[in-house]
Amino acid sequence: MAILTKGQTFSTGDQVTASKLNELVDDATFATGAVDDLTIGLDSNTPKRLKVKDSGIGSTQIAGDAVVPTKVSFVDDALTATDGHVLVADGTEFNNVAVSGDVSIDNTGVVTIADDAVTINKIADAAIVTESEGIGSNDNDTTIPTSAAVKDYVDSNAQELTLLSATKSSKSSGGDFNVSDYTLSGSGISESSGTITITGSGIWIVSVSTRGSLAGTGSWIMEFYLNESLTGSKAVVSQDTLNASTLINASTSFTVRIAANELSGTTSCTLTDTTIKAVKIG
Repeated sequence: MAILTKGQTFSTGDQVTASKLNELVDDATFATGAVDDLTIGLDSNTPKRLKVKDSGIGSTQIAGDAVVPTKVSFVDDALTATDGHVLVADGTEFNNVAVSGDVSIDNTGVVTIADDAVTINKIADAAIVTESEGIGSNDNDTTIPTSAAVKDYVDSNAQELTLLSATKSSKSSGGDFNVSDYTLSGSGISESSGTITITGSGIWIVSVSTRGSLAGTGSWIMEFYLNESLTGSKAVVSQDTLNASTLINASTSFTVRIAANELSGTTSCTLTDTTIKAVKIG
């Protein structure tokens, strides 16, 4: 298929002149064979000229990375692919900007909330229980109480605690002994030969502490008795401390005793800073 329509056609025997040669070239026009009529076509001018057809250029005709920001009307001419930036429009065109404020974003798209960025004002009102709303009216796992709401609830529902104590600075002996002659604090606590009796029904937390030391060689053990049942013990090697706590549900009263028992040797044992505490919690 011809690409050009000649401006002059010669037949056998025709005289070739300069004028005819000029016409051959100067008057030549593009023929339909010169275009694919998909991407390139002929316009309606006389003589016809080549033109890019409407919608004739697709992604296949555009080379990779050939489109630059200056050729796109809605993108800033200075657009660059800056690490960690995002495209943001300003009403006229897009530009790449850094994410700032309460969050950050990396080049994999992971968004991170900044430390200390979430304040109570940024939490939905429906997720917050205020003092006026009350914790007691919001028994669920989908809301968070404010400090004022918690304090109001505690102030309204807390029970007064009963605290009783017995203390002894030091007690020693060369044989088995009970710590005795305590200094007592509180109403409902008494002592008889080292046995502390606490009067009061309910649930109590009982905690004891004493520090044992030896003079000489031998083997001793510190013991904590609750209602004359061994509840805690600690061997005394040189200087050791017995710390123990337990719960008891007393019907009327209960007893506590701290003892030191000699297992072997001819040494003496001293228990210092002995403390018995009982707190009624229910």
